[in-house]
Amino acid sequence: MKKFLGVLAVVLTVGMVSPSVGKAATSFIIDNDMLAGDQDQSLVRDEMYFSQQGFWSPGTDTGWHNAYNNDWLDTTNPNFYRWARWDLPIDTAGIYEVFVKATRGSNMDTDAPFTVFHSTGSDTKTISQWSGDYKGGIPEWHSLGIFQFDLSDPTFGNRHVLLTNQNTEFNSSNPSENTYVIADAVKCTRVPIGSSALLLGSAVVGLVVARRKRTP
Repeated sequence: MKKFLGVLAVVLTVGMVSPSVGKAATSFIIDNDMLAGDQDQSLVRDEMYFSQQGFWSPGTDTGWHNAYNNDWLDTTNPNFYRWARWDLPIDTAGIYEVFVKATRGSNMDTDAPFTVFHSTGSDTKTISQWSGDYKGGIPEWHSLGIFQFDLSDPTFGNRHVLLTNQNTEFNSSNPSENTYVIADAVKCTRVPIGSSALLLGSAVVGLVVARRKRTP
């Protein structure tokens, strides 16, 4: 029993790395327009990493929509497949958290599908962009999750975010019933060694290893 506790203590101690020891978090934002550098040159990458297919309408904002750089693109009609794509030009392979700007509107979709392509596949999360879901206040960003990315694909196939219009509603006889999806900005932030997310994983793995080494 003493041997078990000793191994467990060592493993947990190794897992509890101070955040200051790990690499500092890096962050960047991919916007949908040429004004991407206006807010913060240190955070924003340029438009070459954003692309779209099909018809998207530009929108402008006076602040109420919570749009990044006060503009966005939107589209509807799932009968015509349309997509917007944000490539993630990370400099170093590792673990990153991906966010989408919490842009809203009165006729926007309640389940806009954002798919993150990463090292082990892809994951889709639906985000409400309807203003009615923000009565308690609106956040700046929605997290799409934490993912592992590598640099193996020069075309960004394993490190990009994709939004489609396939969950929108379209009624040609009554356009007021149409819903839209918004393509605005995506943010990617490196998760540093020593963060709470990585510490939890380290502690769980350490506990399993310690239990396997326990002797009667």
